[in-house]
Amino acid sequence: MDERGQMIALNKLNSQPLLITFWSTECGECAKELPELQQFVASHAQFSAVIINVREEAAIVKQKLQDWGVTLPSYRDSGAAFAALSGTMPSSYFIKNDRISYFFPGRINTEHLQALLTER
Repeated sequence: MDERGQMIALNKLNSQPLLITFWSTECGECAKELPELQQFVASHAQFSAVIINVREEAAIVKQKLQDWGVTLPSYRDSGAAFAALSGTMPSSYFIKNDRISYFFPGRINTEHLQALLTER
């Protein structure tokens, strides 16, 4: 869901390449990953990312993102997508050419992100 509570289909985001990351405010690795991801996206126009919070209240999520300085497009999952796709927090999916190219269980860092850009 978006910030207005509207359902959104991820395949409608049309950003290529796209990194989708599931996260939580209580996840210590997420606190490290999201600001690093924010910085990377800001300096690499050919790369985009969305973050999906799992099951937390909008006000708590908004405050945590402000604290971390993260302004990436943020969505909310009731838990269904997260449970179906992974179960690890954080977890990221790299989508290129309309398919999942890579799955990262756990924290993704700048080196991983840079490697994704050079991947064919």
